Amino acid sequence: MDIVSCKTFDSKVIAGHTGVDILTDVDDISNLMRYKNTISGVITDEKGLLSHSVIFLKQMCASIAVVENDILSRIRNSESLIIDGRRHVIIINPDESLMNSVINKVRQPLDINNITTSDGIKISLSASVLTYKDIIEATDKFPVDIGMWRSEGILIGGEDEEKSYRSAFDRCRKINVRLFDVTGDKTELCKNISQDELCEMQIKKLIDAAQGRMFNIIIPNVEDEKDILNVKPMFRGNVGFGAMIETPSAVILCDDIMRHCAFVNIGFNGLMREFKSTRAAVKAAQRVALASRKTGIPAVACGIKLCDPAFLKLVIGAGITKFCLPETDFNDFAAAAKSISYTEAVIQTSSFLGSYYAALA
Repeated sequence: MDIVSCKTFDSKVIAGHTGVDILTDVDDISNLMRYKNTISGVITDEKGLLSHSVIFLKQMCASIAVVENDILSRIRNSESLIIDGRRHVIIINPDESLMNSVINKVRQPLDINNITTSDGIKISLSASVLTYKDIIEATDKFPVDIGMWRSEGILIGGEDEEKSYRSAFDRCRKINVRLFDVTGDKTELCKNISQDELCEMQIKKLIDAAQGRMFNIIIPNVEDEKDILNVKPMFRGNVGFGAMIETPSAVILCDDIMRHCAFVNIGFNGLMREFKSTRAAVKAAQRVALASRKTGIPAVACGIKLCDPAFLKLVIGAGITKFCLPETDFNDFAAAAKSISYTEAVIQTSSFLGSYYAALA
């Protein structure tokens, strides 16, 4: 693991942080837990971009640069860096004038309720958060709903779980809480307790905190409609249900899953890990978009790849116009979405997938 002194900037980080650390070894989520309060930048390759450590760090305001492996070998301890996470560029030992230009960079205000493609198709945006602190920051900056609370962030951030739920329900008009997902490379988050036991305790705490108020839960790792039906009896009160469509099985059975949901989230992080193919992931989104139009159940896209304008254009072209992202990505996402022609995106996506699809928002 290489730790170097750096300064970072992109859509997620206020420029000018000094004396902070950059972590290049993010394969083990225990590194994230150990260094979570000091990491401000991450350098990774394309494969590492989909690790949960990197995904969490991006939401924790770390600047992420995706580079070739040979670039990593050129970085030495104690060198100064600028990490441009938007263009995936690393500048080693920048001069003072360049560093000052980064520090003085100013963000433009964003009207979150007025995002459209260049040809006028409405784009909806909600916030993806990890912790209650993220909820405060997102809702202070924007009149935004919480589209997905990745609640395992509570385990990473060390927040009081019950207090966080109560405060979130008091603060938010609409909030979708994804149940703890500590599978795969996230098992480090809950040693000595099973996923089922953890979720049972979480459900009780959520119900107690809500005190009869409406909220939605999102069920992760759904394979078929049985995963929804198994969870529903655990809840009482005014609760809505959503499902993560992030496995090949869920994509194929999305019509059946939607019959038991108020909405679904297309999890591109999971789909890219499963399919290992951009074309397959976009084709999956297209299938879910068709099912959404057929059933009237909203389909919302989320995932770190949506910050890539080229990938975003393909997803919009597949018929997806609702998105859930960290608020620190809102400005760059909005700029990319506004530059995209929906009509051109449909044509490009159809060509990319090798089939014609008449997507109408």
